[in-house]
Amino acid sequence: MGLRPCGSGIWAVFPAAGFAFALGLLWIAKLIIDGIVRAVSTHQPVQPGFWWLVAAEFGLAVLSSVLSRTIDYLDALLATSTPATSASR
Repeated sequence: MGLRPCGSGIWAVFPAAGFAFALGLLWIAKLIIDGIVRAVSTHQPVQPGFWWLVAAEFGLAVLSSVLSRTIDYLDALLATSTPATSASR
């Protein structure tokens, strides 16, 4: 009978957060592209909120990278602190 590591429920949250970040990045990228297409097709400057979208895209990309590195670090930390199980069982 295997024991569940302490806090194993948190591992279900990290992939969901990563998925939410990816969807957010895609949605904001779509809004940025739509803004550029609108500006080029109407020969008008970009909308005032355009640069907020660019900043939001950058912020989400940084947070996504931090989340990914945190997951990798915690996986490595958990792998080194948990004793290996016997393969002969």
